[in-house]
Formats: sequence, C-alpha cells, structure tokens
Amino acid sequence: MSSGEFSLIGTLWDPFVYSLQILFGALLLGFSQAFIFAFGANFLPRKILQVVKRGLDFLESVPDIVIAALVQMLMLFLLKAYDIELFRVASYMENKAYALPMITLAILPMVSLFKILLLMIEEEFTKDYVLFLKSKGIRKIGILVVHVLRNIMPTTFHHTKVIIWAALSSQFIIERIFNVHGISFFILESFTPMTIAASLIMLFTPFFFIFQLVDLWLDRSPESALQPDFKKQRSYNPLVFLNNLLYRFRRIEWKKLKPWKPAIGLLRTVYGYLKNWKIAAGTLFFLVLISTSVIYSVTANDHVDQASIVYEEDGTTIKSTPPHAPPEPFLLGSDGQGFSMLDMLIIGANHHQTVPCRQMF
Repeated sequence: MSSGEFSLIGTLWDPFVYSLQILFGALLLGFSQAFIFAFGANFLPRKILQVVKRGLDFLESVPDIVIAALVQMLMLFLLKAYDIELFRVASYMENKAYALPMITLAILPMVSLFKILLLMIEEEFTKDYVLFLKSKGIRKIGILVVHVLRNIMPTTFHHTKVIIWAALSSQFIIERIFNVHGISFFILESFTPMTIAASLIMLFTPFFFIFQLVDLWLDRSPESALQPDFKKQRSYNPLVFLNNLLYRFRRIEWKKLKPWKPAIGLLRTVYGYLKNWKIAAGTLFFLVLISTSVIYSVTANDHVDQASIVYEEDGTTIKSTPPHAPPEPFLLGSDGQGFSMLDMLIIGANHHQTVPCRQMF
C-alpha cells in the first residue's frame, strides 16, 4: 500500500466496533429494563398503571436530542456543584465515552418496548387460557413467566426490528452530541458514495444475520408448528406463477375499468386532509418555500447577497458589521461573514458554501 492510501475497511473498522459496542450495550440495557419494568408494572394498582402509560406516552414524544442534552447538563451540574463525575460526558482523544451514550441511547428502546409489552400482556390476560390457568390456582407471576412470556415473544421480536432501526437513527444524533467518533462520524465527515456504502453494509449485515437466525428459530419452534405456514404453501415454480398471472390478467374486465377513478380518489383523500387548517397551513408553507427556492435558484443562479460593512447615509459612519441584525440590510439579518440569512434559507445554502456575492456598502 503506497503512502497516502488507506484501506477503507481498515479505517472504518475501529469506529464500527466502537459504534456497535454502544448500540448493542444500549439495546441490551433498554430491552432488559423494558422486560423488568413491564412484568413489575402488572402488579401495580390500575390507577398507577394508567399514570405509567401516560408517562410513557410523554417520554416517547420527547426528541432524542433533548434527552441527550438534559443528561449532559445533569452530569455537568453534578460535576460543578458537587464535584461528582458519574460518567464521562464526551469522548476526547483516547478517552472514549461509553456509559453515558449507552444510557442515553437505551431510553428510546426501553420506552418503546415497555409500552408494547404492557399492551401485549394486557391483551394476553383477556384470553381464555389465562382464565383457565387462574381457575387452576396458578399465581399471576407463574402465568406471566411461563405462559404469557412464551406467547408474546414472536410478536415482540417483530416489534424490536422497528425499535432497532429507530435506535440506529438516534445513534447518529447521540454520537454527535457526545463527540463519539464512531461510524456515523465518518459517514457525515467523509460524505462519499464508497464510504456510505461500506459503512451501511458493515452496519446492517450483522442485524440481517441476527434477524434471519431468530426467524429460523421461531419458525422451528413448537408454537409455529401448530399454526398454518402460509409462506410454505406458496408455490415458487415460475411456470405456475406465470399461469396464475395470465389467468388473473384474463379475468380483468377492461371495459369496466375507469382509469380516472384512482386520481379522483386521491384528490378526495387530499381534500379531506386539507380540511384541517393545520395540515393545510403546513402544506401551503412547504409548497411556497419549495416553489420560491426553485424559482430563485433558476433565476438568480443561487446568488446570496453579502454585506461586509454597512454605512450610514453620510458614507463614513459605520452602521453595522457582520453579523448584521434584522431587518437591515437583510430582512432576517446575516451570518458572521455577512451573507443574507434569507437568501441562504431560500436556496438551502450555508456559510461554508462558495456562492457568488455582491458587496453592499
């Protein structure tokens, strides 16, 4: 390997392992807490359980960036006020942060799975076999651990897929906040097709094998043998598939087809949504913004006005220097280099972008 050339996989391997350590640690912590809390919550009074459900709804609506910022602020407050450093708040050089990113990332999987488990366990307790077991004198904890847990595991596994993908998207934000130089750092900093492709393949391949193995294990479990396997009943013979397709094609009554019906149905659906003034206002805002951006980019060639120094009418007295406050010289002010914030907002530019500019004095 010549000087200045590096192996892509070799460069990404250590950040990849670092990110997986945080991710798997967070999932293990979040899922285990969710199971413990879900089984413990079933022994709470109904009124307290309702309060717990409302609290979960609230936590689920809080953005990840807010949770991460609050956790960091709490750690810094304890360090400054009481000189207590529970966890490292950010990675720096060789000092890597593990515990705090894991705990923060584990909150979303814990809340989501906790809520799902509560609903599934509540549904299971309405079934006949639970009433039969109660009539036999089996305690609630025995029913939960031996019977209910076994019955909800396949459904829980399918729900965890969505939770894991949500945790992966949250990891990008959390790694940024805690200065974790993981795989997301290289994806964002080296935004090239090869880096993105290699990173995503390395990231999603382990989960693919894990999901396939668990699916295979669930398909071979005794419970799945009692249920009809519709996947196995399908024929994958190409000739059979082609014959079925031709048969369905001949069954179509072409004279009765009205191609404008889907368009009319779509328009009715859109009209039904637009009756809500909030949706209508948001849609109108984005349409106006996107239309203005396209028109401005085409007519002005992505031009952004810049004002280095603004003088008074006498031409000698300095009125303002960058960053300029609104509304003069620009309606929304400017950044530190004097570029108009309104122009950058319209064309989607930022202060790092090289754009043609016009000096205003």
